[in-house]
Amino acid sequence: MDNKMLVVSKNELVNNIQILKKEMKTKIIAVLKGDGYGLSLLSMAEILKNEGIDFFAVSEYSEAIKLRENGFLKEDILLLTPQFDDEIINKLIDLNITLTVDSYENGKKYSL
Repeated sequence: MDNKMLVVSKNELVNNIQILKKEMKTKIIAVLKGDGYGLSLLSMAEILKNEGIDFFAVSEYSEAIKLRENGFLKEDILLLTPQFDDEIINKLIDLNITLTVDSYENGKKYSL
């Protein structure tokens, strides 16, 4: 079995964000699915937040909830995976999470 290690330089990440913000005239959505690609959802979100990123996308509803419950209250959070369970939908709506719609029926569930 090969042992693999991912090393991310915080300084390089910050530098890349600063370059993107300088060059782009639109909001940047930071995709943090898979626990921040295995780099820790909260740690990555905190670095991005400190650099002025205020829009996050995640793939699991638990990640969206985790961000809200850990102080990411003003940031926009987009959940990339449509939801079908009414209890989860209601919790996400209460937490002001932006939900993805994949069908008319799914959209109707969200509007209840």
